[in-house]
Amino acid sequence: KFTFNTNWIFGKPDIWSTVIPHIKDKPCHFCEIGSYEGRSTIWFIENFCQTPGSSMTCVDIKMRPNLLKNLSNINTLKLELNLINRGLDSNLEFKNKLTCCYIDGDHSYEGSLHDIETIWPNIENDGFVIFDDYDLVEIKDAVSKFMSSRTDAIMFKSNINTCIIRKTNK
Repeated sequence: KFTFNTNWIFGKPDIWSTVIPHIKDKPCHFCEIGSYEGRSTIWFIENFCQTPGSSMTCVDIKMRPNLLKNLSNINTLKLELNLINRGLDSNLEFKNKLTCCYIDGDHSYEGSLHDIETIWPNIENDGFVIFDDYDLVEIKDAVSKFMSSRTDAIMFKSNINTCIIRKTNK
């Protein structure tokens, strides 16, 4: 059904599903920055975007053939699927506030900080931003910089390569 060359999400869904289970029974609006082959995209769709009215937006500078093929093999009858073939910018508008954004795009300090600062206003209260590759110094430094200026964010859960930030309504 799906074609993947890598399994970079191994073990991470266990963390994601324990931290964000309260969103399963309502329409969810997800964004993924850096979709590659769509393994995490499909996992989020299958586990959180099954309620009618849900949406998934994939933002990537390169829509790879495996991503497009894999997404064509998933049942998206209940799902609004958006593919954006460019980097994240402030002109990107979302129809709904986002329940969650998974960031696995530009791994530089500047790129990671840009991604979270750009996406944050679009996250709903009690929504999440998940950073992949949190073991990289550039991403840790970007998250630390972002968190140092926020009163509406708490680091909800982290492990060696995943950092989850929850938006509060403070």
